[in-house]
Amino acid sequence: AARLGGPSPELASGRLGDGARDMLARLFGGSVEGGRGPGGAPRLRYRDARGFAAEIESAGAGIASALPIAAGIHGIGRGGTLIVEEPEAHLDPLTQQRMAAELARAAAARGARLLFTTHSEYMVYPLLSMVSHGDLERGDLGIYHFGGGPDSYTRIERMGVSKDGRIDMELFEEALDALGARP
Repeated sequence: AARLGGPSPELASGRLGDGARDMLARLFGGSVEGGRGPGGAPRLRYRDARGFAAEIESAGAGIASALPIAAGIHGIGRGGTLIVEEPEAHLDPLTQQRMAAELARAAAARGARLLFTTHSEYMVYPLLSMVSHGDLERGDLGIYHFGGGPDSYTRIERMGVSKDGRIDMELFEEALDALGARP
């Protein structure tokens, strides 16, 4: 099981495994380098595609928030579960889509479970697309909607997923209504 609270041993030591490094490169196009800072303290630096390097905490909120998620999914053992709250935080829509697919593939490759909460359709639709293309079994994907009921208690409903990657309920309908995005 994943360790709760505090940084992973990899991050605390300034090391990052190849799987996590590769995932971050696919998400952002740069690289993560480990090393030692002043006084021998471990540090991680991000180097973008143009060669600009910065300490990981200064490289941007998206990179800084994706790093522990990448380390977590690539550090988890077979049969383990990684729980991530809103992995889309600080990511643009395209990177959110890539993040969802990367997490799903990494979890499947490791024989691990992934549970995440999201307010973003960009995190859900890539998973449905993976089902429609046969890259993810629909039985391996559980999508739950947490919504307010008429009695003001939260209702939790499992959404059915078809073989072609469609769900039996419209996602994020309140947001679409508020934006006037629906006819």
